[in-house]
Amino acid sequence: EDNDRLVEKFERGEAKIKETEAECEAQLKIQKMRTAWVAVSLDRERALWKERQLAMAENCLECQDKKRTIETLETKMGGLNVDMMRLAEVSADPRPPKAQDDGSEWDYEAEEA
Repeated sequence: EDNDRLVEKFERGEAKIKETEAECEAQLKIQKMRTAWVAVSLDRERALWKERQLAMAENCLECQDKKRTIETLETKMGGLNVDMMRLAEVSADPRPPKAQDDGSEWDYEAEEA
């Protein structure tokens, strides 16, 4: 009878060990799946972050290019405005423009007299 109890106790112990091992393996699988999910999520977030950083850098470069273009256009516009003012002055003045070819100037006083 003592032997039977010992065998029974041993078998229950083995069954408990196998049950615990199965639970541990199940928990390990679950943990591996969670870890894999976190790794995938982390990789996805890193990829999205890199895309955002690249987009921001491109936008920044694009903005810089646009800013340069605007500055160039503003400079040209300023030059055109100056040219237009000169043309307006010349067209408002009935006298011929000053001669610049030979270095001499038009004698406005003689013209007006």
